[in-house]
Amino acid sequence: MFLVAAGLVLYVGLRATVAHQLVNWDGLSALAHAYDVAHKQPSFDLALIGFVEPPAPTLAYLPLAWLLPGLAQTGVTAAVFGAIFLGLSAVLVNTLGVRCGLQWWLRYPLVAAVFLHPVSLSYAALGSPLTLLLFSVLGMAKSLAAWGEHRHLRDLIGCSLYAALAVLTRYEAVFLVAAAALYIAVGCAMIPHDRYTRVEGTLITFLLPIAYFGGLWIGANWIIMGDPWHSLAAVFSFVGQPPEYWSTAVVLVPLLVCPICYALAYHELRPFGPWRGGAGAAILMAAAVAMPLVWPRPYLSHGNGPLYWSALAGLSTTVLATSLVLAMMVAAGYFTSSPSRSRVRGPVAGTVLLGVAGVVVLAMMRPIGGVLPAKTADVLRGYVAFAQSAKAEQQVAHLVASETARGAHVAIAGWPGFAIALYSGSTSAISVLPDVKPDRTVAERLQPGDLLVLLEGEDQWQRLLHGCSAEPAWAIGPWYGLKLVSSRQRTATSAP
Repeated sequence: MFLVAAGLVLYVGLRATVAHQLVNWDGLSALAHAYDVAHKQPSFDLALIGFVEPPAPTLAYLPLAWLLPGLAQTGVTAAVFGAIFLGLSAVLVNTLGVRCGLQWWLRYPLVAAVFLHPVSLSYAALGSPLTLLLFSVLGMAKSLAAWGEHRHLRDLIGCSLYAALAVLTRYEAVFLVAAAALYIAVGCAMIPHDRYTRVEGTLITFLLPIAYFGGLWIGANWIIMGDPWHSLAAVFSFVGQPPEYWSTAVVLVPLLVCPICYALAYHELRPFGPWRGGAGAAILMAAAVAMPLVWPRPYLSHGNGPLYWSALAGLSTTVLATSLVLAMMVAAGYFTSSPSRSRVRGPVAGTVLLGVAGVVVLAMMRPIGGVLPAKTADVLRGYVAFAQSAKAEQQVAHLVASETARGAHVAIAGWPGFAIALYSGSTSAISVLPDVKPDRTVAERLQPGDLLVLLEGEDQWQRLLHGCSAEPAWAIGPWYGLKLVSSRQRTATSAP
């Protein structure tokens, strides 16, 4: 299963990256940070990990960037990253099916849904951090379901480790941790004798690893950036009211990802208590859908777009992961002889009715744009969703590499300047500013013969340069390069 999934991702990723020159900016940003950590300084410098985005994707990219620097400079490492974690996700789903006692003809279609779904395949092909989130939420839901069925300590600890990975991949996953803690507490409270002690001990076991790894990241922010909450600033960058039809999008996106997701969750949540394993995944899904409705601000900081796919990327990934686990658990209730699942075999009229309603809603929304961002056939040809062209950045990188090869220093101001630095392979000789706003410290280091690459703001940079001026050299796409010459040389050249 791993080889099939990984091979497909590599094929699609190579077509998207090499043939169509597409990138996922979030994935490329994590790769660029990992490349800086491994190669910008003579030795590893973890201070370059970046403190704007969560650290787990960069740390996961780090071994690949260190071992495969040539591939990292082309962006192909992103497809390798996606292949590894989507392959591991397929293994998780297959393992759950085996543990549930499902036959291959039931198990394999669900496993195939992991790597053939256009959402997961698009993210994985270009190495999006959401592939890591899919893997961690799948592991979290799988472990929570196994703990609900058997109450094994290993499943509880596994769920905790997957949850810590999810939080350090996407901060909004903290709401999934709260939902999982609620499910664990309710499950322990329904067992007679020493309820308070059992709930307390189990929650401490579950939450302690999450608190530990979260505390390490908060401490790193405090030590390096001077603010323990520095990395959370981007989460709360959105100011204002939710956009129009936000609530509709929050409810509709899960149906687009899995038309029967609400029916599967309903099936595992009825009746209330004592809940078994599938209810844990259902509660995770419910939390993922409810929180954007209750508190949209952390989600809207990720952007919008049609149907707000960017803002709701974490939601769509969580729904896909939990739906696969729920489908396994529901199937186990009807197609295996497991005594632990026999109690869920009851009337399914409500489940069927809710599933049909979901399909009808999708059919009604289709004429007004209620569709997935890409078809599976298009994704398999390399035209993946959630991707942008990097052709201009790659062309600029060739010019930047020629400048650094002769010893010049290059300053790049604007987003995504990190892509130019990565493609050039000369990050040690490049200063990258994420904003177009001029930086006085960088400007004072520039000397005649250096190169300034900008999106805008030439006049502001000119005022900060001392002893030299910037002359237009070239323009490619939105970028233009300015060659720095000494003021005396410019005067002599302009004299008759």
